[in-house]
Amino acid sequence: MKRLLVLFLALVLGFSFAYAKGGGGGGSKGDCADKRQSNQMKRIDRGVKSGELTKKEARKLIRQQKRINKAEKKMKKDGKVDKKEKKQMKKMQDNASKKIYKEKHDKQKKWWHFWKKKK
Repeated sequence: MKRLLVLFLALVLGFSFAYAKGGGGGGSKGDCADKRQSNQMKRIDRGVKSGELTKKEARKLIRQQKRINKAEKKMKKDGKVDKKEKKQMKKMQDNASKKIYKEKHDKQKKWWHFWKKKK
């Protein structure tokens, strides 16, 4: 659990530094994608803390966020993100958002949340 939390915090800090380095809210379309990515990582973190996400689910979702981040960097590499790439990025983020929702709202819970409620 501690490893997962440390990994998550490292990722959030990494995204935060990348966001700050990129201009931090200059209003470009890339910033919007970065904000959405950051929001999705926060949703994963809240799911882990609340017990809505198991370790396995959180790892899968974090891995998916890393893939999206890697694809975004690749798209930005040439200096311009065209409409097709923006559409592809939006679709990837939409799919990730749906998956986060689905995993958080399935009936799987961490075992200790059931135990706490019984006490």
